[in-house]
Amino acid sequence: MPTNIVDGLSDLKFLGDKAAHKRITATNQELKLSINIIEDILNRMYEIDYKITRNIKNLSASIKKRKISGHYPEE
Repeated sequence: MPTNIVDGLSDLKFLGDKAAHKRITATNQELKLSINIIEDILNRMYEIDYKITRNIKNLSASIKKRKISGHYPEE
């Protein structure tokens, strides 16, 4: 994971720790930014999963075609 994302997540952990253990409340701005960061990470993970799944399906279909046509020998 890129360093800037790890650093950002460390800041989120800091906010959570302070809220839970020191009763220090984050500002509305900090909460909105935190939610945006989590949404961005989840969206990115979904995009990566979708792309990988699509590529796996395409590769499997290609290999299956080659097997059927005899260009990819069975083991």
